[in-house]
Amino acid sequence: MGLPPIDLAVFHNAGFERRQCRITQLWFWTTDKNRDTCGDTPEDEYTFIGAPLIKGFDMRGKALKDAMREAFLNFFEDVQHTRIEPYPVLARWRDDIHLTIASIADFQPHVTSGQVEPPANPLTISQPCIRLTDVDAVGRSGRHLTTFEMMAHHVFNRPDDGKMYYWMEECVQYCHQLMTDTFSIPVDEISYVENPWCGGGNAGAAVEVIVGGLELATLVFMNLEEHPESVPINQLVKVQGTPYFDNTNVDEFDFIRTIALARIAMPKSMVRLSAGRDSMNDQMQALCFFAGANSIFYGEELLTTKNAGVNHDRVLLKKLKINPS
Repeated sequence: MGLPPIDLAVFHNAGFERRQCRITQLWFWTTDKNRDTCGDTPEDEYTFIGAPLIKGFDMRGKALKDAMREAFLNFFEDVQHTRIEPYPVLARWRDDIHLTIASIADFQPHVTSGQVEPPANPLTISQPCIRLTDVDAVGRSGRHLTTFEMMAHHVFNRPDDGKMYYWMEECVQYCHQLMTDTFSIPVDEISYVENPWCGGGNAGAAVEVIVGGLELATLVFMNLEEHPESVPINQLVKVQGTPYFDNTNVDEFDFIRTIALARIAMPKSMVRLSAGRDSMNDQMQALCFFAGANSIFYGEELLTTKNAGVNHDRVLLKKLKINPS
């Protein structure tokens, strides 16, 4: 995802410089004159083990977790965020995931899409999470967990409705103040890494906050939508009794241009030739593949219409030297 640099006044005011990581090639901000990695690479060891970088929290176990949580939530309450109760770890309001894997999952898709108002705005929360996507790395990498508590603050801007609370500058300023003032982390230990994020249908620029080799926070600015996994594109199928039965046929070159536009606009999606393919000749289907289609519905028929035959598809793909997977 190509996005412009995250060049903020808060970085310059605190003496940060923008550099490119020697290992990951990601851009990051640091005040350490000798640093040439972003802090989250195989070369960056944990530096806080036996030498805590966060001061003032000498308790252990549950008492430590409770104290850290309260410090975080109190900070954001002091800057006009409303504390809300955590959501269940079973994400029963979602139809795409079973478990609450991050605090933002609480608000997708209904709040982030604008369909439902948030419980508060802006808000702060400490959300228990269960995440199994990296379960094969748990216990091996030292950087992966299955259960954790994600402390977060969220703001839901609605610029079209005249509701703009804050954006990148203020968000990073809050984070930097929390890290350096509340938790007393030395500025030289902090790296702010520019690394775009996507998930749950949303996407946008993001800043990862790395301290002592560990990612302490990710600040995500979701003003984009995530590419769908699959985009079916249908040729008009005229069915007696339907509203489109009397419509003019779509021009073949316009249809192929639509395929090309979908590939340009959604480069990571599967662009799928769907209904109506049985009415396309081999030449038109070939041009669709060359324009960017990389998937077809396979079989003798679709839900309500006929489909190109299986044997015909095999012959065509072989002729075009396309190896299906």
